[in-house]
Amino acid sequence: MNKLWLFIGGGLGIGLLVMVIVLATQSNKNGTTASTTGASNVDESGKTILTLWQPIDNEDVYKDIVENFESENPDVKVNIEIKDLKTYERESTNALSAQTGPDIWVIPNTWVPRHNDKVVAVPDNFFGTEKDQVSNLDYAKEKFVPIVSNELVANNQLQALPMFIDTLALYINKTVFKEVESEIGQTEQPDEEALNLISTGPATWNDLVKLVKAITKVENGEITRSAIALGESTNISHSDDILMAMMLQNKTQIISPDYQTATFNLPQTKNSGESYLPGKNAFDFYLSFSNPQTENYTWNEKMANSQRAFIDGQVAMIVDYQYFGQIIPQIDPNVSFKVMALPQIQGVSDNETEFKPVDFASYYNYTVPSTSSNQELAWNFLKYLYSSGGIDSYASATSRTKPYIFDDIPQSLKDRSERNQPFRFQAMSAESWYHSKEPNDAVKTIRNMINDVNTGKVDSQKALDTGAKLVTDILRETENAN
Repeated sequence: MNKLWLFIGGGLGIGLLVMVIVLATQSNKNGTTASTTGASNVDESGKTILTLWQPIDNEDVYKDIVENFESENPDVKVNIEIKDLKTYERESTNALSAQTGPDIWVIPNTWVPRHNDKVVAVPDNFFGTEKDQVSNLDYAKEKFVPIVSNELVANNQLQALPMFIDTLALYINKTVFKEVESEIGQTEQPDEEALNLISTGPATWNDLVKLVKAITKVENGEITRSAIALGESTNISHSDDILMAMMLQNKTQIISPDYQTATFNLPQTKNSGESYLPGKNAFDFYLSFSNPQTENYTWNEKMANSQRAFIDGQVAMIVDYQYFGQIIPQIDPNVSFKVMALPQIQGVSDNETEFKPVDFASYYNYTVPSTSSNQELAWNFLKYLYSSGGIDSYASATSRTKPYIFDDIPQSLKDRSERNQPFRFQAMSAESWYHSKEPNDAVKTIRNMINDVNTGKVDSQKALDTGAKLVTDILRETENAN
């Protein structure tokens, strides 16, 4: 059985999984030669030890890959070390500073800008051969999903290698849906639109809003059955990612192109010349689900964590990542659920001329620290991983989505909502945002924006203005310091 894994870092919240016991507890970015000073790396038998650190899998995931590599390289011993997520960044950076860190370091996408001064770029022609030269950047554009080239390239070099791509999707508790369907069917005038949406699931946020009234139950002023976990920050896993996904779907420019200014609070201009506030509109929509004064009210700060509430049948739908579906049976094998593609904004992603959905990604990557004394061997192992079916083996062992381009993508909202395995095609339309080189601070700021409005401290525009200023300060301080 694979080890349970939890997302950490910028936008990769832990949520319910804190309650889950983990099972089986050559140039740098400037093109200059990197240091090769490191810890002792030879075992008692004289084999060179290659060490890989990561916090999200168990050693069995790499069993076949390691055995095959070691059989072809008998003088090498590969050690896979599984680290505690809660202390992973601190332990890693301390070890790298002391030159006792790993040869291969697995980190989330939001950490890559933060730590790109600690790793070496992927060597030229990594994906090619001496005879058939291949540009890393060309390969990334032609083979990997688009977000890889958008996020992992700096100074015209590929800084990391994607392990997989995870995306937000809509989880539906089928037991709750059946309960609601039965209740509607027993009314004198059944709501046919609601019944149809319960049958098909919501393809758009408009569809989802139509289900809120049918699903939500309030007794004596308390929500006893929620339609969806949205609107709060403290008890919703990945609340910041969900909010930013809505902003991106609404075509909000989150950060300025020069990475110096947060712009999600500012007005933008439509092609018609009309000025509007896409960030605020998305923010207000997100907040409406926890605002008792709106028709969308279905969640509040008194509810359990979104993941726990979903498993317990207290909420019909949540937005979460692929890994959540993998751990549900381990927490409660009796939970009946299905997964749909992340709802889109009708009229924005699906218009007469172009279907362009927007999804939200989170993923981990292989990097090679500049302090490793085994850099060449580390890249040889990773080259073996990417050229001998190792990524296929890894994806099969972990049930995760490979980072490669997927051709069979939906061509309409209807097609998208009817497809199984949404994580495969969502990787192709996945985006994220630049969290700065202090991603944890940026995430905290986004979550505080939500909380400040919900606690009545400020209105939504003031929260956005304050949040944007704080993120801008973080950007300018960290970008200008490097």
